[in-house]
Amino acid sequence: MISRKELAYVDRSVGTVPYPGDEYAYKVMRELKDAYKLFEDKYDGKNYSIILSDGQEFEFAILNKNLCHMLGISAKNITTYGEDTAYRVLGIDNPSTISTYELLGKIIERTDDVLENERKDNAYKMINFYKVMIKTAIFKKMTEFKDFNFGFINFDRDKYEKFTREGVRANSTKYIFMPSEEVAIPYFFVGFVKNNGGETYVPETVIAPEDFYNYLGYQELLLPLQILIDDNKEFIKLEATPSEKLKTLQKYNELIQCYKTYSKINIYNDYMATLMSLARNEREEGSKLILK
Repeated sequence: MISRKELAYVDRSVGTVPYPGDEYAYKVMRELKDAYKLFEDKYDGKNYSIILSDGQEFEFAILNKNLCHMLGISAKNITTYGEDTAYRVLGIDNPSTISTYELLGKIIERTDDVLENERKDNAYKMINFYKVMIKTAIFKKMTEFKDFNFGFINFDRDKYEKFTREGVRANSTKYIFMPSEEVAIPYFFVGFVKNNGGETYVPETVIAPEDFYNYLGYQELLLPLQILIDDNKEFIKLEATPSEKLKTLQKYNELIQCYKTYSKINIYNDYMATLMSLARNEREEGSKLILK
């Protein structure tokens, strides 16, 4: 269970948060290792496409250069500002040349050395354990796509700022959100931006907002219809059942009614496709009757 106290530590700089104790710290490092393995199994070298109810095909990938940031590790904090610590604790000779993915591997590989450093009062700190704990939980939840247990937002920054009267730091134009099973933060969010101006999106922000409903205000909500997974060796296509679509639609309606978000649910293309399929079936049935 994630507490509000832990959430309050997430956005604080590494050196200003307390060491959580060995039991908590070791658990976080295990979660970090599990997430690293999940990336290798689920995302490394794979492209995902989500077909949405407005006809849009949202293509995204999680690149190895994204992973360190997604899991709550600030590479610059270690390789730029903490070069001496990176050399002493992680055995990195030239921190400025190491990739963020390699850095993450070094941190996992040297868990005991990392924790020995982090528990010292006057040592240069590398890890905000509270941030990593929450970010890894969100990342693990992202692997449950096959259940179609997620929502999708076509995000308009202007509408968010008008609805909340607050600015938003992220530049994400697409959000996936998933139920978290946490009391304080019912939903986890992952925001995406286009990768260097291309058509494929990459994750920009991974958040667990207490005011999650503000991200829905006046926004366009879409139903995920299909998931395509391509790794250039195997192509997998998953399709949402009518029950799964209905479940998502009902959840959207509950959120809109409960939080008065005035969101728009766009199912036009899926609705049209459904009607066309039904009409085609009617014509085929009619033809059979005439032939008889």
